[in-house]
Amino acid sequence: MAVYGNPGPTYIELTQDVLYGTVLRSAVEYLPKVSPLPALELPETTLRQIIDKLKNAKQPLVIVGKGVAYSRAEEVMRSFISKTNLPFLATPMGKGVVSDFDKNSANSARTFVLQNADVILLLGARLNWILHFGLPPRFRADVQFI
Repeated sequence: MAVYGNPGPTYIELTQDVLYGTVLRSAVEYLPKVSPLPALELPETTLRQIIDKLKNAKQPLVIVGKGVAYSRAEEVMRSFISKTNLPFLATPMGKGVVSDFDKNSANSARTFVLQNADVILLLGARLNWILHFGLPPRFRADVQFI
């Protein structure tokens, strides 16, 4: 769980006898490595709906999270931001995927763009406490998340 899918902290509870016990190296059995998740493919109709929603947004915003970095999609993300000219913000762990000095970075107006975006494309992040669970007053009450 620490490295598969959405990697993150993992809690493992071990009893004292396991934690401080010893075992012969020859008795250790190693499990096979977990294979990577299959690539996600969205139906074209879903992609079309996303594109239309972003095109029709009056104040769109892209939020870049750590999942973009974990999936090694930095170049794709930079290209997407460059081609679409959409404003973006990075979560703390998404910093560096696209430079804060990029012309589309809304970092200097973070509060304003979060409170005024009508459509947010959330990539590689979750609406957790860092993003105030996507709720007002940090976000508009009628914001639409993709």
